[in-house]
Amino acid sequence: MIKRIVVTAALVSLLLCLAYLYSLESSNDRNWYDYYQNTPDATVSEDGKVTLRYLRDFKHDRSGTAQDEWQENVTIDPEDVSRVWFVLSAIEESKYVAHSFLVFELNDGRAISFSIEARREEGEPYSALLGLFRKYDLIYSWGMERDFVGVRLFVFDYQTEMYPLLLDEEQAGKVFVAMARATADMADNPRFYNTLTGNCTNLLAKAINEAVPGRLPYDLSWNLPALSVGYLIEQGFIDSKGADIDAVRANAVINDFTDELMSVNDSALDFSRTLRRLYFEKMGE
Repeated sequence: MIKRIVVTAALVSLLLCLAYLYSLESSNDRNWYDYYQNTPDATVSEDGKVTLRYLRDFKHDRSGTAQDEWQENVTIDPEDVSRVWFVLSAIEESKYVAHSFLVFELNDGRAISFSIEARREEGEPYSALLGLFRKYDLIYSWGMERDFVGVRLFVFDYQTEMYPLLLDEEQAGKVFVAMARATADMADNPRFYNTLTGNCTNLLAKAINEAVPGRLPYDLSWNLPALSVGYLIEQGFIDSKGADIDAVRANAVINDFTDELMSVNDSALDFSRTLRRLYFEKMGE
């Protein structure tokens, strides 16, 4: 009898907890942390050009301070996207936990980053556990590469890897437009982040499948982003050049470039051009 009462009480508590969680509503209107204070948006014009609103361009240094700048409207022709890069940045020493985002390289040397993140409020730390329980809203962020890569190298010293994806220019442009359309939808219809089902990697994969249908079947790496490099090699998105996964990942690490990138940090364009020069020199290309 006592056991039945305990089980019943536990089930009722669980149902009440779930009812509470699903009564919560996502919003774009909260007291956001500086990086997330503006809600990015995007429009695709009749001629196919994309206008990004609130493109972030923070300049970071090793002290952790940042000079913040927001570009209100930036218009990009998808035909100018020459290459898409996949960036994987460790969050902690784990074989499973990491953050992934894309960088769109343009013909003029600029590089625009796109990142799907848990949108945190002022003073609110990130927790993968709490991210399972509607603790955070989602944000689809756009910014200059020196901002998104720089904060990981200069401030947090996270191991960061970069991979050029095996997409032709037409596919690269389609992925860019797909991410812009997803951003517009998120601006109009805010949703919650979920560590497993609505995170940086699986939402990227779903958006890529909209642009290049059927290319990315579901894999455990959608939920555990640190596994994504091996998966992308298997799916033909990253060229391993016959090397094993450990060698591929070691070659892709860009942390050794930190000092030289810091020296050109006053210019977003110089940052991106220098990063690519150093990357391809390391690759022997």
